[in-house]
Amino acid sequence: MLTACNVAEPDTSTGEVAWNALTTYAIGNEVVRTTTHRVYTAIASGVDAGLPESTPLRWEDTRPSNLWAWNDLYRSTAIRKNGTLTLTINPGIITGLNMFGLVGDSVRVVRKNAASGIADIDITSSLSMYLSGDLEWEFWYGTPKQQDALRMKDWLPDDSQVEITLTPSTVTGWAEIGILVFGNFNDLGLPQKGFKASPVDYSRIKLDPDTGEVVIVKGLSAKNINGECAMLTATEAKAVLDVIYDLLGTPVAVLISDDLSHDFLNAFGLLTGDVTDGDICTLSLSVRGMI
Repeated sequence: MLTACNVAEPDTSTGEVAWNALTTYAIGNEVVRTTTHRVYTAIASGVDAGLPESTPLRWEDTRPSNLWAWNDLYRSTAIRKNGTLTLTINPGIITGLNMFGLVGDSVRVVRKNAASGIADIDITSSLSMYLSGDLEWEFWYGTPKQQDALRMKDWLPDDSQVEITLTPSTVTGWAEIGILVFGNFNDLGLPQKGFKASPVDYSRIKLDPDTGEVVIVKGLSAKNINGECAMLTATEAKAVLDVIYDLLGTPVAVLISDDLSHDFLNAFGLLTGDVTDGDICTLSLSVRGMI
């Protein structure tokens, strides 16, 4: 799908180097394979002409290359550019997109017909905003926060070419996208009050059995979402259950509310749900967030 980007592979500006069959590597050295778009870490030293993706006893598959980091399952691995980041992607027929793990000042999205090149959507969104409860206090005394997720939906279905321009953060100078998701939104009913967002911490406590000394091993984090949606008819409930069936085991973006103040309820992960029949059918929705 990726047809153009101003990030190279390997990206030497972030320290990436291409694997070379004649190079002597030390344990811990990292290399990029442009055929697999992956970064591999040496777990054995020396010279070996075996391809990293084919020699798991010498190389560990660590993460995607910087160019392709937007296309994996984790917002913790982001495509990064010191300056303005541009991508052109042909995802096929879509009605919307969702971005997570954004770092930048503003993002422009242009959607064109893939065959004709004629644009029908051209939207620029600022990521500089204040999200705390006391906006006036934060404006004068607090640390400015930035919007780190963005969704666009309700597009007419079209064979799309999407051009994304992300200007860098005025604080760090970097532009980053953790996850970029294209597709079609499906209705899961009317969300009810009481939806819950639950942060998940994968850090752990490492205890020395001899001294009792405690070391906190910092881990990644995720967010789970749980709540109920209502459907007025059994026909709607059946349609929702069909959507749940179709999406089982497939990572998806879940949008609970269009209101920016409720962005904390939106997530990316695996969803499951129970549909209960009644005068008003209900869906008990659960989203297990990805790291």
